[in-house]
Amino acid sequence: MIKEMVPTRQGAALVTLFVLGNTSIFGLGARAGTDLWLAFLTAIVLSLPFILLYSRLRTLLPGADLWEGLEQLLGLWPSRLVALFYAFYAWRLACFVGQDVASFLTGIPLENTPNVVLLLFAAVLSLWAVKAGLEVLARWSGIFFKIVLFIISITFFLVLTQVDLENLRPVLYHGFEPVILGALELVDFPFLETVLLFWVFDTFGEKGSVYKIMVPGFLLAAFILMITSTTALTVEGVDKYVGSFFPGYVAVSRIDIARFLTRLEILAGVYFVIGGFLKLSICLLTA
Repeated sequence: MIKEMVPTRQGAALVTLFVLGNTSIFGLGARAGTDLWLAFLTAIVLSLPFILLYSRLRTLLPGADLWEGLEQLLGLWPSRLVALFYAFYAWRLACFVGQDVASFLTGIPLENTPNVVLLLFAAVLSLWAVKAGLEVLARWSGIFFKIVLFIISITFFLVLTQVDLENLRPVLYHGFEPVILGALELVDFPFLETVLLFWVFDTFGEKGSVYKIMVPGFLLAAFILMITSTTALTVEGVDKYVGSFFPGYVAVSRIDIARFLTRLEILAGVYFVIGGFLKLSICLLTA
């Protein structure tokens, strides 16, 4: 792997977009029901030690790629086995991300387009991004993160007119079990998928910047997902949130300001595709 310099801000933006990735319009943590916000907070607390562990290990192995780092940690043959599983996980996740993006596009805006066409287009575009390198992806993330943040802010404030906080009650009606189950779902998808970023960053702009990249990037993405998912739940209610394929998209589609600002769900689609493209590119880069 070519060692590339990643500025802290661009790296943090890349981590944030990676975590948001293909998750933004799905019904995350649905098993928690009305306690979704509690499940998110629990999942963040459970995931943060792993993020700190990734960062610490990366600090102890500066400049090492996947093969070199694993060999230093585990020895020759165990490192090859772990690297094989690591590559398999990255490839498997890439397949899921590509399928999610294609299914969304063919299910709503491009319903007459064959799945294979969109998958091929996404794969070619992501392979081109991988060839361009991590520095290019980081710069791209720094630019498009601002666009995504603008989209999230606009849609959040506009959808507030549809929010019903009664959909968050009663709190802990079924006890802590749904909260724990929802939190474990969130830890698995998408929080600890950040393990793929462990070996992506080779060189940093300043000492200790791996923490400044991983921790703020993860926390920002986690709280964005908590806010957007909880907002979707309050707009639609528990039953529709759990039963819908794309509750985040459906929630934004309900924005109607004086019959003038409508059909803004396209913004949620753009946000989803941007995050999905970056996540697919990182998966292919890691694999």
